[in-house]
Amino acid sequence: MTRIVSRLDPRWLQAASRELCGNLTKIIEEELNDDVEHVLAWMSYFPGEVDLSSFINQQLDKRRIYLPRMLPDRSMTFISIGKDWLNSMQSSELGILEPGSASGETFDLSWARETVVIAPGLAFDREGGRLGRGAGYYDRFFARGPMMQSTKIGVCWSLQMGEEVPVESHDVIMDWVCHERGYVKSNFSFEDDFDE
Repeated sequence: MTRIVSRLDPRWLQAASRELCGNLTKIIEEELNDDVEHVLAWMSYFPGEVDLSSFINQQLDKRRIYLPRMLPDRSMTFISIGKDWLNSMQSSELGILEPGSASGETFDLSWARETVVIAPGLAFDREGGRLGRGAGYYDRFFARGPMMQSTKIGVCWSLQMGEEVPVESHDVIMDWVCHERGYVKSNFSFEDDFDE
């Protein structure tokens, strides 16, 4: 999948990113409505990844937007951004663009219930299964405090959707999966996990 995605035509990526960002906006504004105050997004880094810039710019007028900062212990935190966010980004040790040291405030985990976390991945399925790139940053972040109570939206291209993604006990299930052709709500819910 890494090879396939990395070979996608840049013109297609640009158009498909706009479509995906529109679908992401529909989930937040039509499906989730006023329940969302904070959005944890990310910047594309790997070849062929979704460009969320237009979504981020559009949402900045409505909600607090945060981007990740990688920490030395292989965890991450999220820092709020403002209108001039592209000019305040800096390159991390890994070469990933992240909010600069003079950027906004750190996301508080107690805000999880009013938060949407947008998670990248290599593959997803209709049940919300997510296959990441193996570093575990998002799984570790979701395991912190109340973050399982956040709304988790996986984003990918439709070609990255599979019948069934292998999921291990530590893998976090997405509530929604969004791509350039539409989106799907998974059948899994956090509460269901504890009812059995």
